[in-house]
Amino acid sequence: MRALIVDDEPMQIQGLLRHIRWEALGYRTPLTAHSGMEALAILKENPVDVLITDVSMPGMTGIELLARIQADYPQQQAMQSVMISGFDEFEFVQEAIQLGAKAYVLKPVKTEELEQKLVALRAAAEKKKQLEQETTLLREKVTESREVLLERFIKDLTGGWVHSAELLDSWRRLLDLPAGEWQATLFLFDCDSLHLHHSQDAKEQILLGEALQNAVKLGLEGFSGAYIGKAGAGETAVLVLEAVPQVRARLEKQLSFIQEVLREQ
Repeated sequence: MRALIVDDEPMQIQGLLRHIRWEALGYRTPLTAHSGMEALAILKENPVDVLITDVSMPGMTGIELLARIQADYPQQQAMQSVMISGFDEFEFVQEAIQLGAKAYVLKPVKTEELEQKLVALRAAAEKKKQLEQETTLLREKVTESREVLLERFIKDLTGGWVHSAELLDSWRRLLDLPAGEWQATLFLFDCDSLHLHHSQDAKEQILLGEALQNAVKLGLEGFSGAYIGKAGAGETAVLVLEAVPQVRARLEKQLSFIQEVLREQ
């Protein structure tokens, strides 16, 4: 983590550098600036996780500094901000909070109080980074796995969630589905055994659902134009987009084989 301290009083900056246990709190030695303009120049060249700025400074106040960062520095939008203010400047702190400041401390700054704020901001930043990393991994996983995408598409389609032409077109591109009007047919596979269907054993229900889907996939192996996925709890759906009569006839011949496999399993 990297902090930037902005204050027009050099003694205030030196006090924070000397008395805050930066390394122990997980921070590198902070960058420093004596004015808002100097801070903007630093932010243009350096990524900063936490900004610590005095509210009242000549030339550019801490409030104006936050507003400039928000407007002109998109690369610093994830930065957390701590405002340092006098007791009679609380109305300015409220304005700073509206601009995204996460915390404030009153003068004279108490070391323990500021350290607590820095610990909390570091934890929040780390959670946000972790979430961003997990989202990136999820995006990569979803993009790479056609089976996951196809299952989601069928579930959304049968559930009525593909509710616009734009959304359908995006699914077409993502899964490379046929263009034009579809002559679609939907086959739904479910087990009619009441004992298994209403089983109170979660493991048994999961095994039943997976076995059903595997049997359908096996029965339609090599059958181009059939898209297979889960439609609901224990249900498997087969969507045939070009379901002209000849295709339907070929597919229906496989149904008896799938039923036989299911009975055996």
